[in-house]
Amino acid sequence: MNRTPRAAEDNWMQSFHRLNYPWTLHKLAFATSDRELAKDLAQKVWMKFLVYYRSSEVTRPEAVLHLMVTDAIVDWGRRPPKERVKPVEVTADTSQRMMLTPDPGDMAAADCRRDLASALAALPPQQSTVMVLRYYLDMPRAEVAHILGVSEETVKSRLTAAKNALRDAPALAGYPATTGGK
Repeated sequence: MNRTPRAAEDNWMQSFHRLNYPWTLHKLAFATSDRELAKDLAQKVWMKFLVYYRSSEVTRPEAVLHLMVTDAIVDWGRRPPKERVKPVEVTADTSQRMMLTPDPGDMAAADCRRDLASALAALPPQQSTVMVLRYYLDMPRAEVAHILGVSEETVKSRLTAAKNALRDAPALAGYPATTGGK
């Protein structure tokens, strides 16, 4: 069978999509706390990536895709707070939607993330939301405060309360305590 360069490119794109769509959806779902919205954003990101890939010479497609996902999260984050952030009570259901549980093949990470999801589920919604925005999405405290419509001091006190609660969380018993972070 005589393959054209376009057919080889299409095969590569299908493989690339199959390998990278799960983490794309994971990151978007965790950022938005809404799996359906994440699917819509993921579709837009992938369409943008396809157009960019076909119109430019891309040497590091994973990096380009990562930047596009990050841009989608930032664009979503620029919406007025009432349109994008609703305090999320982290439960077993929401931790699955937010995809805190990784692939079953990596049992050590799966156990750790399951325990973390359980501990976050035990926190009040305001504390778990602040923890996710600050540490998972790596947003500065000022940005978290802006998104939630509260002061930076409120964010700081919620983070402190959440960290203290997580230190004593039964689900995290046995894990070493760390002193890292800001």
